[in-house]
Amino acid sequence: MTTLNRWGLLALALAALAALPAHAQTLALDRDAVLRLARERAPQVLAARAHLDQAAGALGTARAWAHNPELELEFTRRESYRDRGWRVSQQLDLAGRGPRIGAARSNLRAAEAWADDAAARAAAEAARAWLAAVHAGAQRALADEGAAVQERLRAIAAARHLAGDTGALDEALATVALARARAAQATARAEELAARAQLAASLPWESDDLPRVQGALEWPAPPALPVARAAARTHPALAALEAATRAATARRAEAGALAWPQAGIFAGGGREEHADLTQWGVSFSLPIFARGHGERQLADAATRLAQADLVAARAARLAQLTSAWQRHHELQSALAADADDVALALDASVRLAEAAYGLGELPLDEALRAQREQLEARRDLNDLRLSAALAALDVAYLAALPPLHEGDRP
Repeated sequence: MTTLNRWGLLALALAALAALPAHAQTLALDRDAVLRLARERAPQVLAARAHLDQAAGALGTARAWAHNPELELEFTRRESYRDRGWRVSQQLDLAGRGPRIGAARSNLRAAEAWADDAAARAAAEAARAWLAAVHAGAQRALADEGAAVQERLRAIAAARHLAGDTGALDEALATVALARARAAQATARAEELAARAQLAASLPWESDDLPRVQGALEWPAPPALPVARAAARTHPALAALEAATRAATARRAEAGALAWPQAGIFAGGGREEHADLTQWGVSFSLPIFARGHGERQLADAATRLAQADLVAARAARLAQLTSAWQRHHELQSALAADADDVALALDASVRLAEAAYGLGELPLDEALRAQREQLEARRDLNDLRLSAALAALDVAYLAALPPLHEGDRP
């Protein structure tokens, strides 16, 4: 092949690619791509990162001294004397600084855990939408297949009518069945577009065209229930609540520091009349009125509330996890009961019914009934696959398991 011919073929290939519609040039999203985009783009992830930055800034503020040094300069003129002096003082903030830093550090740990949970939640929502889109695509493919079968049955009925083997009734029935199959096909396509639109909204999707999906209608099976429950106890959402409880306890200690005298130091110097002056000393506040009683009550209530939230959230998560795990077990058991053999038998029944009608061995209504039952059974099988996958997805989120969670989990 000459160089000119090679360049000509390359130009034709590029022209053909450019002529493709935009949706054909859009890469189909598999499971891993959807999870990655959700972790990068989801609004709740971006909001969690902003809260994390706020918590980091609050920790930096807590580590700084609560009071700045104070400088006083004084100049006094009286008769023939000019008095002058200076003084520097600093409150030490010894009692409250440690608890304040501890509370801010716990808030930062909580923000980090909430950020992990936000990423897992965003990934779970996008994965749910992706599974729904894959399911809708499978149902649309069944509708396309059903319409194709009805096309062939109508052609067979028309040919047999022309040959005088059947009457006009068979051809009319086949025409009506074809119209119903095309209506079902249009409905399935609309539902697929709606599922793809929901996926685009969950990412969010930046392209003008709706995303296409690829992959099997399944989710990785969860580990054994005891392992999943152990993983759920260390879920980022629970870790965030535990950190919030520690922060509330630290704020209680910070409020308790208000009952203690606040120490300060000072030093200064100057000149009065003809004498040079030097002074230094220590100051203490007298906590007579503002002793932090109300602040301690608020902190105690916040601590109890945080502890109650943690206990309730842990119990609810473990109960939800157990329910989701058992639901997946039941659905997966039903799905594993010769699902592939059933699908092959259904396909064979449609082919045999179509061939038998063409040979005049089966009435048209029986052939149509076999085709309807086959489509309904395969749609039910797809629904079962979706339900099993969603149950496994629920377990993965509740226990923060891979691939939703990016850490090292069971």
